[in-house]
Amino acid sequence: MTSSTVNARGFSLGYFGIMFLLGVSSAAAGTTLTYFAARHSIPIEQAGVYITLHTVGSMLGTLIMGRMLDRIPTRTICAIGLGALVCGLIGVHVAGSVVALLASAAVLGFGFGTLLIGGAVIIARLNPNNPAPMLNLLNVSFSIGGIVGPQIVGVIIGVGSASLIYVLLAGITALIAPLLVLWNVHPPKWERAGESNGSLGRLILRALPFAVFLFLYTGAELGFSSWIYTQLNVVTGLPDDQATAGVSLFWLGITVGRIIAAGIASRVRGEIVLVAASTVMAAGALLLLAFSSDAGISLAATAMVGLGAAPIFPTTIALVNRTFTSSGGTISGALITCGSFGIAVIPYVQGLVGGGVNGGIGVTLFLALTLIGLAVFALPRVTAKPA
Repeated sequence: MTSSTVNARGFSLGYFGIMFLLGVSSAAAGTTLTYFAARHSIPIEQAGVYITLHTVGSMLGTLIMGRMLDRIPTRTICAIGLGALVCGLIGVHVAGSVVALLASAAVLGFGFGTLLIGGAVIIARLNPNNPAPMLNLLNVSFSIGGIVGPQIVGVIIGVGSASLIYVLLAGITALIAPLLVLWNVHPPKWERAGESNGSLGRLILRALPFAVFLFLYTGAELGFSSWIYTQLNVVTGLPDDQATAGVSLFWLGITVGRIIAAGIASRVRGEIVLVAASTVMAAGALLLLAFSSDAGISLAATAMVGLGAAPIFPTTIALVNRTFTSSGGTISGALITCGSFGIAVIPYVQGLVGGGVNGGIGVTLFLALTLIGLAVFALPRVTAKPA
C-alpha cells in the first residue's frame, strides 16, 4: 500500500467526518433558532432571517468555490472552507448583537457550502471510474448527522447554553482539519480535456437538463419533508407524536436508501438508478394520495418516498463529474445552487397547493413523474456525449 493510497483514504475518512458534522450543524440550525431569537430579542416570526443568511452564504460558497475547484488545488479549498466553518461556528456562539449573529451565519454558510461542494467534487475525482458509491456513502454521513443533531442539542441544553453545540462542532472540525489539508488533489487541466474558458457558456448550456433536474428534485425533497407532517396529522389523522415519527421515517428512508444505493451503484448505471429511484418516489406519493386515511399505508409510503429520493442527489452529482471531467467543480457548483433555488420556491408552492388542509402531496407526485421523464429522455442525451 503506497503512502499516496494511505493519504487518500485518510482524506476520505476525514471528509466523511466533516459531512457528519455538517449534518449535525444543519439540524442544529433549526433546533437552536428559538434560542437565538430569545437571546437577541428577535421576534420569532422574523427569526428565519438567520436561516436565510446561512443559505445565502452557502450558495455563494458553492458557486464560487465550485468554480475554484477547477482552478486551484484542494488543499486551499479545504483550508478556506474549514476556516470559514470554524469562524462561523464560534461567531454564532459569541455574537453579542443581531448584526454579528447574522454575519456569523453567513460566514458559517459560506464554509458549509464550500465543504459541501468540495466533498462532492473531490471524492468524485478520487474515484473517477465510478464515484456514485462513495458519494452515496458521503451523503449517508450527512444524513446520520441530521438525525442525531437534534438529540445532541437536547443533551447540551440540559447542561448549558444551546449554542454550545457550535463550540463543540468547531472543536471537532479543528481536530479533523489536518486530514483534509495534508492531502492535495490538483485540478484537471482544461486544455487537456478541451474545455477552454471560451466554451464555459456552452458547457453550462449542455448541463441545463441537470440544472432543471436538481431544481425539481431538491425542491421536491424539501417540500415533502416540510409538509408530510401536515399530511399525516390533518389528513391521515395521526396524533402529533406519530406524525412526527412519520417525518423521521422519511429521513430514515433517505439514509437506508443511500446505503443500498452505495452497494448497487457499482453494478447499475447511474441513469438507470435515477429512473428507478424517481419511480419509487412517485409510487410512494401515489400511495399517500390513494390511501390517505390509512395510517399504516401512509407511514409506509412516507418511508418509500424517502427510499426513492435517497440516491438521486449523489447519483446526479456523480454523473455530472463523470460527464464534465475537467469542469466538474464549476458545473456542480452551479447545479447545486440551482437546487437551492428549488428549496426556496417549491416548498412555498406546495404549501399554497395544500392550503393548510393537506400536505400538497400531489406536487410531490407531479415532480417525481417529471423527474422520470427527464431521467429517461433528457439526461442520457447529455451523458452520452463526451464533455
